[in-house]
Amino acid sequence: MFAVFRVPLNKQEKGSISDTESICSSFSSVNGRSVKSEILEVNNIHFPEISTEEIEEETGIIKVFYPYTIKLIKVASGSKHTLFLFSNGNVFCLGSNIYGELGIGYEYEKIEGDNALQNTFFTSSKGTFCENISCGKHHSIFCCKNKDVYGCGSNQQNQLSCVLESSAEINNCYYTPLKLVINSINSSPVCFGEYATMDFQPYFVNICGGNEFGQLGSKTRKTIHGMKMLIDDGICNDRNLKKSYDITLERSNIIQVACTYNASYVIIERKHTNNDTYLDVGKLQNGLISYIFTFENRDHLYGLYCTKNFPIIHCYDKKCNASGVVIPTHKLQYYRKYKGGKTRNIPTSIDKYSFLSFSGIIGSNSVEIQSIITNPYNDCFALVERNNQALRLIRKSEKPKKIMPDDFISNKEVEFNQILLSYSEETIFFYLS
Repeated sequence: MFAVFRVPLNKQEKGSISDTESICSSFSSVNGRSVKSEILEVNNIHFPEISTEEIEEETGIIKVFYPYTIKLIKVASGSKHTLFLFSNGNVFCLGSNIYGELGIGYEYEKIEGDNALQNTFFTSSKGTFCENISCGKHHSIFCCKNKDVYGCGSNQQNQLSCVLESSAEINNCYYTPLKLVINSINSSPVCFGEYATMDFQPYFVNICGGNEFGQLGSKTRKTIHGMKMLIDDGICNDRNLKKSYDITLERSNIIQVACTYNASYVIIERKHTNNDTYLDVGKLQNGLISYIFTFENRDHLYGLYCTKNFPIIHCYDKKCNASGVVIPTHKLQYYRKYKGGKTRNIPTSIDKYSFLSFSGIIGSNSVEIQSIITNPYNDCFALVERNNQALRLIRKSEKPKKIMPDDFISNKEVEFNQILLSYSEETIFFYLS
């Protein structure tokens, strides 16, 4: 069983998600289970091509049934468009198609309402069984089972510059999926921030797209640019690291990459000939890589994320003896909601960063945070509790909102399977399973 909800956050002046009193209630049913909504104007997204509906005569409740053999496995969102990927390789879409980001032809300007439309290009009968989806601001990437990669949407900043030659381009936009030069034999290419596409593999990272701030490397780079050499040059530069590292460095691997609108951030695994291994956090801007700080214990670094304007480093801080985030110091005033939380300044070679414990954000020491979700279109983010028990929505203008699965589904065994936040239109998409 699954259910997808769309919540317009900018229409909640009368109450908040965490309110116990019901603001507005509407009921439907997914696979015979009651779906409830106690949040203002919650919409349940439907997929007509793979579902059946029945209306209960006594109550008028619409019951929606999906085959148990088909599961919703991923949701991805751009600025104004959303894609849904199912286990049978089918792709459904909602939202704007002005730039061709839905890949359903230029005849459609947008798909409105709560009924998603199937993109019939991706079917197993055509050999285009889709296994992964990703969205940039105005472009989309599809990875197929046969390892072909397709893209559609805007190419105005060369984010699809790795597309094969085609006459289907209209005003630097592709309205139907076209095969890209990159493939997914050892990786799964994804959209990188707003205006780029990234092919991430174990020993190199190729990126194409907008590079106005040198966040993808040198501005004179080729269309598809390898980042690994740039990082190796930086890691062996004694201006960034100690000279002794030059002698003992055995290898370096890119572990994770994330980006804001004007900079890329990387986690590098650095191994030395004495078997010591460290994790470095670096910043790529103006075509140069600079290293911010190092984690000598790799188990203390949990993940790297980026909003539109700043990075978020999920980690454990030994001096504070607490888990939390490292963010730019000037952001503390917006995201430190509770004074009791531990915080400290982090000495770095560039910029100013501070550690902020989760208790300083959500006001509780007993909550264990499993992961962080960000969106490249603004500075909101969400904290996901251990075992997907709840989600804490963090926006700088207000205190965190706690969202739980039973806010939507009247079944205590239901938990968040995947959560997608689409803040570009002040909207959240929730996927429950």
